Amino acid sequence: MRPAAPPPQVRGPQPPGACDLSTEDCTQLVHEAGTYHCRMLLLFRLKDWTRVERDTARNLRLIEFIRPHARHEEDRVQLDPWWPATARINTVARGMILLEKGQHLDACQVASALGIVST
Repeated sequence: MRPAAPPPQVRGPQPPGACDLSTEDCTQLVHEAGTYHCRMLLLFRLKDWTRVERDTARNLRLIEFIRPHARHEEDRVQLDPWWPATARINTVARGMILLEKGQHLDACQVASALGIVST
Protein backbone atom coordinates (compact mmCIF):
# COMPACT_ATOMS: atom_id res chain seq x y z
CA MET A 1 0.00 0.00 0.00
CA ARG A 2 2.25 2.76 -1.20
CA PRO A 3 1.08 6.37 -1.37
CA ALA A 4 -0.35 7.22 -4.75
CA ALA A 5 2.17 8.50 -7.28
CA PRO A 6 2.15 12.24 -7.95
CA PRO A 7 -0.15 13.39 -10.71
CA PRO A 8 1.26 13.28 -14.24
CA GLN A 9 3.34 16.24 -15.38
CA VAL A 10 1.62 16.63 -18.75
CA ARG A 11 -1.72 18.25 -19.42
CA GLY A 12 -3.74 16.27 -21.91
CA PRO A 13 -6.33 17.64 -24.32
CA GLN A 14 -9.50 18.91 -22.70
CA PRO A 15 -12.78 17.34 -23.83
CA PRO A 16 -15.58 19.75 -24.73
CA GLY A 17 -17.23 21.20 -21.63
CA ALA A 18 -14.33 20.17 -19.38
CA CYS A 19 -13.51 22.21 -16.31
CA ASP A 20 -11.03 24.98 -17.10
CA LEU A 21 -9.57 26.66 -14.00
CA SER A 22 -8.43 30.27 -14.16
CA THR A 23 -5.57 31.60 -12.04
CA GLU A 24 -8.15 33.10 -9.69
CA ASP A 25 -9.90 29.72 -9.38
CA CYS A 26 -6.59 28.00 -8.61
CA THR A 27 -5.66 30.66 -6.05
CA GLN A 28 -8.95 30.09 -4.23
CA LEU A 29 -8.45 26.32 -4.31
CA VAL A 30 -4.89 26.64 -2.98
CA HIS A 31 -6.14 28.87 -0.16
CA GLU A 32 -8.80 26.27 0.65
CA ALA A 33 -6.15 23.52 0.62
CA GLY A 34 -4.11 25.59 3.08
CA THR A 35 -7.10 25.79 5.42
CA TYR A 36 -7.52 22.00 5.29
CA HIS A 37 -3.77 21.58 5.83
CA CYS A 38 -3.79 23.77 8.96
CA ARG A 39 -6.76 21.86 10.34
CA MET A 40 -5.05 18.57 9.55
CA LEU A 41 -1.98 19.65 11.55
CA LEU A 42 -4.16 20.34 14.58
CA LEU A 43 -6.01 17.04 14.16
CA PHE A 44 -2.65 15.25 13.86
CA ARG A 45 -1.59 16.68 17.23
CA LEU A 46 -4.91 15.52 18.68
CA LYS A 47 -4.35 12.06 17.15
CA ASP A 48 -7.70 12.22 15.37
CA TRP A 49 -6.48 9.85 12.66
CA THR A 50 -9.79 9.43 10.87
CA ARG A 51 -10.12 13.14 10.19
CA VAL A 52 -6.39 13.47 9.39
CA GLU A 53 -6.81 10.75 6.76
CA ARG A 54 -9.94 12.46 5.39
CA ASP A 55 -8.32 15.92 5.11
CA THR A 56 -5.09 14.65 3.56
CA ALA A 57 -7.02 12.49 1.07
CA ARG A 58 -9.07 15.56 0.16
CA ASN A 59 -5.95 17.63 -0.52
CA LEU A 60 -4.38 14.82 -2.54
CA ARG A 61 -7.53 14.67 -4.69
CA LEU A 62 -7.39 18.45 -5.11
CA ILE A 63 -3.79 18.29 -6.32
CA GLU A 64 -4.82 15.60 -8.82
CA PHE A 65 -7.78 17.73 -9.93
CA ILE A 66 -5.91 21.00 -10.46
CA ARG A 67 -3.14 19.57 -12.63
CA PRO A 68 -5.21 18.61 -15.69
CA HIS A 69 -7.70 21.47 -15.37
CA ALA A 70 -5.59 24.58 -14.71
CA ARG A 71 -5.03 26.85 -17.71
CA HIS A 72 -1.49 27.84 -16.81
CA GLU A 73 1.56 25.77 -15.88
CA GLU A 74 2.28 27.97 -12.85
CA ASP A 75 -1.16 27.14 -11.47
CA ARG A 76 -0.78 23.44 -12.20
CA VAL A 77 2.39 23.09 -10.14
CA GLN A 78 1.80 25.35 -7.16
CA LEU A 79 0.60 22.49 -4.91
CA ASP A 80 3.23 20.00 -6.11
CA PRO A 81 5.57 20.72 -3.16
CA TRP A 82 2.77 19.64 -0.80
CA TRP A 83 2.35 16.23 -2.41
CA PRO A 84 5.13 14.23 -0.65
CA ALA A 85 4.36 15.40 2.91
CA THR A 86 0.60 15.12 2.42
CA ALA A 87 0.93 11.59 1.04
CA ARG A 88 3.19 10.59 3.97
CA ILE A 89 0.82 12.02 6.57
CA ASN A 90 -2.09 10.29 4.87
CA THR A 91 -0.22 6.98 5.05
CA VAL A 92 0.67 7.50 8.72
CA ALA A 93 -2.98 8.25 9.53
CA ARG A 94 -4.12 5.10 7.71
CA GLY A 95 -1.59 3.06 9.66
CA MET A 96 -2.65 4.57 12.98
CA ILE A 97 -6.31 3.84 12.21
CA LEU A 98 -5.39 0.21 11.61
CA LEU A 99 -3.37 0.07 14.84
CA GLU A 100 -6.30 1.44 16.82
CA LYS A 101 -8.48 -1.32 15.32
CA GLY A 102 -5.93 -3.93 16.41
CA GLN A 103 -4.97 -4.77 12.82
CA HIS A 104 -1.25 -4.79 13.53
CA LEU A 105 -0.08 -6.71 10.47
CA ASP A 106 -1.99 -4.41 8.14
CA ALA A 107 -0.56 -1.39 9.97
CA CYS A 108 2.95 -2.80 9.51
CA GLN A 109 2.33 -3.15 5.78
CA VAL A 110 1.27 0.48 5.59
CA ALA A 111 4.34 1.52 7.61
CA SER A 112 6.63 -0.53 5.39
CA ALA A 113 5.40 1.47 2.39
CA LEU A 114 7.01 4.48 4.07
CA GLY A 115 10.13 2.57 5.04
CA ILE A 116 9.25 2.84 8.74
CA VAL A 117 9.38 -0.91 9.42
CA SER A 118 10.45 -3.89 7.37
CA THR A 119 8.04 -6.76 6.95
